[in-house]
Amino acid sequence: FDYDDALFIPKSSQFNPLAGLLKGAGKTLSIFRLSHCVVAGNNYLRDVAARYCERAVTLEVAEDTHRIKQRPPYADSPEFVIGWLGSSTTVKYLSYIADALMRIHARFPQVSFEVMGGDPAFAIEGLPIIHRPWSLDGELEVLARFDVGLMPLPMEEWSKGKSGGKARTYMAAGVVPVCTAIGYNLELIQHGETGFLCADQDQWYQTLVDLIENRALCQQVSNAARAYVETHFDVAKQAVALGDILRSVAGRSE
Repeated sequence: FDYDDALFIPKSSQFNPLAGLLKGAGKTLSIFRLSHCVVAGNNYLRDVAARYCERAVTLEVAEDTHRIKQRPPYADSPEFVIGWLGSSTTVKYLSYIADALMRIHARFPQVSFEVMGGDPAFAIEGLPIIHRPWSLDGELEVLARFDVGLMPLPMEEWSKGKSGGKARTYMAAGVVPVCTAIGYNLELIQHGETGFLCADQDQWYQTLVDLIENRALCQQVSNAARAYVETHFDVAKQAVALGDILRSVAGRSE
């Protein structure tokens, strides 16, 4: 059983409350008990699964750096794009950093805010947000345009189950990731080197100010982030690791 989210923690759906009930977080624990091996996207998820199953291992999610290319070099330009890439169910987390984003907009009116894949009805009052529907090719286009990629999360247990997919995609594209300092993000990102970790509104604001005013810093982090993903999350490398796990499970003695 492979998973990369805290499915064992009840999480209601704003779109379909009934669907949230049918998911049944307890079912995940039952699946753990039935599984010969659980493959988890991070160590937190692995440790929870290990309480219920005979074997649990961590296999971090791969990133296709052949498909996702590093964004163009940063240039001294008044234009700057702060972006977010995700789904309609998670765009709400941008509200957690609304104060910081509004302060950025007031200080740097030339900065653009783009959201791809979110609910087009999502809004932060007073903040001009450009909404774009998600598509496979369109994703590459916006990543090439983003200067900074945001990944805010609530400071709660559920966030510890996030496996850094959003941040890792930004990093693969050479987009500077700015993320909430919680859970796997603390392992994935070397603060100030491959991205930035923030714990409160002031840190979000100051980090974004520093990046907007220092394109050389953006380029330095972009290069380091891209190199880190290429080294640690290569598709072929992770495929070999997954193959070894599957073969070991298939060859186990009943």
